[in-house]
Amino acid sequence: MVVVGPVVAFVALVALVALVALVAFVALVAFVAFVAFVELEVLPPFDDVETSALLGCVDPVVGPVAFVAAPVPFRFCPTPPSPPVPPPPSIPSRLEPFAQAWEPSRRNVSATVRKAITRFYCIRSRVAPPLCHRPVVVRWFGWVALGFGLACAPREDVASTSKPAEEPASASAAPAGPALTAGESSAEVALSANSSGPRIGSSPRSAASASARPSASGPIGPPRFTKDHPTCPIPDGYESWSWKRLHRVTGLTERSLVLTLDVGARIENLEKILDLLKEREVRTTIFLYTGEFERHPRGKDVIKRMADDGHELANHTLSHKDLTKLDEAAVDEQFDRVETLVKAATNMSTKPFFREPFLATNDVIDKKIREKCYRPIWFTVDTADWNEGATADFIERSVFERKGKERTFEPGSIFIFHGSVKANLVALPRIIERFRKDGWSFLTLGEALKRSGGV
Repeated sequence: MVVVGPVVAFVALVALVALVALVAFVALVAFVAFVAFVELEVLPPFDDVETSALLGCVDPVVGPVAFVAAPVPFRFCPTPPSPPVPPPPSIPSRLEPFAQAWEPSRRNVSATVRKAITRFYCIRSRVAPPLCHRPVVVRWFGWVALGFGLACAPREDVASTSKPAEEPASASAAPAGPALTAGESSAEVALSANSSGPRIGSSPRSAASASARPSASGPIGPPRFTKDHPTCPIPDGYESWSWKRLHRVTGLTERSLVLTLDVGARIENLEKILDLLKEREVRTTIFLYTGEFERHPRGKDVIKRMADDGHELANHTLSHKDLTKLDEAAVDEQFDRVETLVKAATNMSTKPFFREPFLATNDVIDKKIREKCYRPIWFTVDTADWNEGATADFIERSVFERKGKERTFEPGSIFIFHGSVKANLVALPRIIERFRKDGWSFLTLGEALKRSGGV
């Protein structure tokens, strides 16, 4: 008997440890399974119209485990019709049925894991709200069961809930007026509709898909976010996006270049440059510093003319000062007054592109750029037109030569010119003509990023 007591105690202790380990393992598996589903973006966003419309019902896969966790009356949700969407990204075959079933949309996963699980369990499963206030043990049991329910659902059961994408509406059912492609803004479509000829920079692919364009007045969809920037939504029209500093647009398969103009001084010279660009049907991305535009009697008209000509407007600060030498309030003003003036003149935003004056930046300014939802844009080729006394020949050589040797160009190369430089009135036509003879075309920065994937 003296020996049995310690043995029983030891066995009981081992059993207890094993039980605790088993519970921990089960919780860990459920946790990993759920996080895997969230990170792979096979679960839809929580804040959707479908949630409020179907509140009180339970998903077919989630329902049984939710019922076990807290037996409350429930009914299974009908599978809502899904609008046509692009094919989902490549994911492991085991998870593919979930992607097909729920038509996944990209979303940000910045909240804590517990918050994500709570939101999914209490909102997405659509059980009665009081369930979310049950004791902690009940909630944790529900979360564990939910994880296993998702991980172990039979493929055929889930796959059977998926529906093929609906066919696009016929031309007779399409609403009147211009429509948008996936990579166009309403301003681009308006420009196309009002022009007598083909739109500058248009391609056979975009023309062929015109009949399948969604209505411009239709819903845009919920905002999407990148994982590294949860506060600023991805700009509309981009399949993917990055907020990192850009020197060249990569991934373009066509021979296209991006011309950018930094403008803000000598507005009369700028108007002549806009004239020659319009004559040659070249659209650029224009980085505005707007101090002189605010004071000039025709400042707003010139800004509106840039937008009407199809140029893309971006932010280059108010007065072209070194931001690293300003306090926070002054930096905010440098950003915000440009945006305010451009919106007043064109009803358009300068976002998402920004270029620092003198390319002067530091960690504080980089953080501010991100807070303002801008992407910093530098360049691939410096035309050196900012040099004092720069001539048209000098600018042309700076573009086509580097250290005395002929320069080679890659698709998506970004060039920087300045609208205040008089020599560009002669240099730009020459440069445009030489590029076109060599088979190059020109895109705005936004057009190039949309065609390349946005990164």
